[in-house]
Amino acid sequence: MVLRTILRYLANHPQLVDTLAESRFMRRLAQITAYGVLKMQEKGHEAIDKAAESETLRKISEKKVNSQDRIASFQRTFAKELQKEMKQFKEQVKSGELQSKEKKND
Repeated sequence: MVLRTILRYLANHPQLVDTLAESRFMRRLAQITAYGVLKMQEKGHEAIDKAAESETLRKISEKKVNSQDRIASFQRTFAKELQKEMKQFKEQVKSGELQSKEKKND
């Protein structure tokens, strides 16, 4: 609460802000901050480049594609088998085999 009041007071006095901005301490603080930000950006870009070149990332993306292919293959096979079983079931119902099996089980 007190800090807000002090900052508001400083921000509303342009002559004081100019004096502080021209001080060696503030200029050095700004330089250090800018240096830190630029170094972090540089390190971030290097890490992204390194990750893009790494084998691990390539393997992970290949596994993702392979798993998607496996899922699609499973879905196709499942749909085919389901249709085949449904046809067999319909044929059993039409031929009356299913009804005779149910009567034997009762």
